[in-house]
Amino acid sequence: MRLFIAIDIPKDIQNKIRKTQNQIKKYVIGTFPKPENLHLTLKFLGEVSEDDKDKLIQELKKIKFKSFKLNLKGIGTFPSENYIRIIWIGSENNDIAKLAKTIEEPLKKFKFKKDHNYKTHLTIARVKNIPDKTVLIDNLTTLKEKDFGTFTIDSIKLYKSVLQTTGPVYTLIETFPSTK
Repeated sequence: MRLFIAIDIPKDIQNKIRKTQNQIKKYVIGTFPKPENLHLTLKFLGEVSEDDKDKLIQELKKIKFKSFKLNLKGIGTFPSENYIRIIWIGSENNDIAKLAKTIEEPLKKFKFKKDHNYKTHLTIARVKNIPDKTVLIDNLTTLKEKDFGTFTIDSIKLYKSVLQTTGPVYTLIETFPSTK
């Protein structure tokens, strides 16, 4: 099964993001994650066997972290503005990168691919084609400092992902709360 560790986005922020996605849809041919599927990936694990999933859950239960606030702010692109394939929302808080690193350590024994340069981002569009890149970049420039809101991260979640033609379907496997 295909697994990843993530942080959910609250409904009020999902709604702000949906409005921004609708604004961007005018300028991009691509796919836009449904608001209920929006999340911040801390670690993509890939294919994991049932046995390893159970061992993984036990390791994740041992991870200790304190809750913290995260502000989602600004729009960016991967890999660059010259070649846009992903449009994302960023964060001003470094605590999430620290949390991603905290998760990485106990998972070494599973030999998952290491995220060398973790970059906090929330994917809001996967770009297939851009009819007029200048117009898109002009619109993204107006969103570079957009504030989507602040929320408290008080848990991390393990999800199963099943890819379908209509988009991925995520199933929550387990929630791991902070130590407060």
